[in-house]
Amino acid sequence: MDIKWVPGSNDGTWYLGKQYEPDYRGYVVRTQADENDVWEGEKWYVYYWDFVLEGHEWAYVADTLRDAQMALERITPKGHLCEVFISPVLGHCPERAVYVTDNGEGEAGERLQGILLCDPHSRHVMPKEKRVPVHLWEADYRSISPEDSAIVGERLSPAMASVRRGAYLSVPVVWGDDWTGYRLRIVDPGSVKVGSLAVFGKGNAFRVESIDKVPIPDDPTMMRFNCNGGATYLATGGRAVAILVQE
Repeated sequence: MDIKWVPGSNDGTWYLGKQYEPDYRGYVVRTQADENDVWEGEKWYVYYWDFVLEGHEWAYVADTLRDAQMALERITPKGHLCEVFISPVLGHCPERAVYVTDNGEGEAGERLQGILLCDPHSRHVMPKEKRVPVHLWEADYRSISPEDSAIVGERLSPAMASVRRGAYLSVPVVWGDDWTGYRLRIVDPGSVKVGSLAVFGKGNAFRVESIDKVPIPDDPTMMRFNCNGGATYLATGGRAVAILVQE
């Protein structure tokens, strides 16, 4: 690894790279236990630099300086993408993964049947599987690399299949074969607002004009998005919703 550890102004802080430079990764800091802590002696706290949030995030606690440094070195700087396949038209989820389903560490340190999940998909994909924050998994085990990927084959982007415009009674705001100026987002149903562009199965996006919550006995509430031209999008079981946002 080319990036170097840089000592802070005292011997209790070490930075991985020069602070706030493009390759900066975060820092580890020594914390002395006080009478209210459950351990005796000192611990090292690990904080990684989140390139999306542009701020430090707590990641890990280690017993020694070297353990803390190794934990931070294992955290992939820019993170990973969600591995959920949405549909042949929409391809794989484009959101950043925040959890990984965890079956433990394999003999060679590989993920065992684990899948990387964004926050919306983590609510309903493999719901019975234990999930661990990605940065914590990496700090504990090893960096996740493409070779560990749960995706079989290459990651698929939206297919942009041709659309027969004359076949629709309700004309979308954005056609599925031309998303110029827009990008795909995956969100929780509760994050969809009036004015959002809900993406239907063929990739066409309709503007949400009103939202209804439809109670279903013994099932989660269904969200019904009433869109322009009378088109209706149903979100059941709290499942994630695809929308378009302007770039």
